[in-house]
Amino acid sequence: MNKSSHSPGARPGLRPLAAAITVAIVVGSASSQAADVEVQPATGGSFVVKDSTGATAHFVVGDDGKVTISGLPGAAPLDSPVCFDPASGQLGSCSSLTGPTGPMGPPGAAGATGATGDAGPTGATGPIGATGDAGATGATGVTGPTGPTGATGATGDAGPAGSSGTVGATGSTGPTGATGATGPTGATGATGVTGPAGMTGPTGATGIGQTGPMGDPGNVGATGPTGATGPVGATGPTGIGAAGPMGPAGPVGPAGPMGPAGTGGGLVVKDANGVTLGTLLSFGSGTTNASSTSQIWAYTPTKYTVGIDMGGTLVTPTQIYYMGANCTGTAYLNSGSSNTTRYMYGKSAFWSTANKQLYVPTAGSIDAQGRAVTVTGINYATQEDPTTGACSAATGTPTTRALFPLATVTQQAIGLPAPVSASQNIAVPLQFP
Repeated sequence: MNKSSHSPGARPGLRPLAAAITVAIVVGSASSQAADVEVQPATGGSFVVKDSTGATAHFVVGDDGKVTISGLPGAAPLDSPVCFDPASGQLGSCSSLTGPTGPMGPPGAAGATGATGDAGPTGATGPIGATGDAGATGATGVTGPTGPTGATGATGDAGPAGSSGTVGATGSTGPTGATGATGPTGATGATGVTGPAGMTGPTGATGIGQTGPMGDPGNVGATGPTGATGPVGATGPTGIGAAGPMGPAGPVGPAGPMGPAGTGGGLVVKDANGVTLGTLLSFGSGTTNASSTSQIWAYTPTKYTVGIDMGGTLVTPTQIYYMGANCTGTAYLNSGSSNTTRYMYGKSAFWSTANKQLYVPTAGSIDAQGRAVTVTGINYATQEDPTTGACSAATGTPTTRALFPLATVTQQAIGLPAPVSASQNIAVPLQFP
């Protein structure tokens, strides 16, 4: 530890308050300094800080550890006391112990009036001289410059400090106020509108049993006897033999086996191999145009809707947008709207010609009503043409479009047979038995 020492007779030129602050910093903050400043008087001596004349000792630390600050009795009174730690002697604030200021003490008694000095003798009055003639009024002289302000006189010694008032007793804590009454319960809000009920699925067609075999025909009745030959004459009409009696009815044939259960209401669609693809929903957008029947929409056994071209390719009616270059990365379906929330059936399937991949709405985009909901603010990079599958850079302002988030899926997962090949999804021709 670095130390520096001063001789017992050293006399720093400090004012009382500055000396007190200096010593307080040395004593109270030594632990935070990089090096201590140590003053070690001779045995029985003291550490003394005096004024510039050397006549007054402002600050004294005795060899016994007692500290005296001679300027405190004459210093102006302040509001906060100073406390010390009984273990270390460290000084510090003790404002938590300070009570309210006590009443002012009574004024001290007035000092006695000094004795009046003796009056001096009155001098003799001289004779009054004759009044002289009044002289002419002289011209007003020029006003002289203002003299400099005189130096401020030395401040007189402060009077002795009044005695401290008695610390007032701490008032008792008032009683706790009564708890306020509970406010009335707010009215129950109106019940929200019930969402529309989902559509009832179509009823499956009743299977048709096979017709039982026809019963055996009854036996032909016996031929009646031939009539007697009439006399020769004009040729009479040919006689007609009477019909034999009706044979008994044959037994009823057994009932045919029960036909297969229907696959749902409406017309069933099958592929060229007879595998059921689902129930026919529509031919394209209608039958007013002959070319509209080149595509169908089917409802698969796993309740997905999907468009199928008569050439065996699954279809997509609108653009697919991608976050990556060359139509790669996360995919989104165009809703046809900008900055407006749109909905579609949550189990719709769409085919990407560019990627040879089937997509459906992501699970996270489907609400409690089974609808896929759009998102906005997607800054996609490329887009796929729904007719040709050609990929191009994004057009317009991507972030303003309302889009359906998509996830990849297999044909088997949506209830269709596996693809025929990489370029053909369904075996054709389609069948509508």
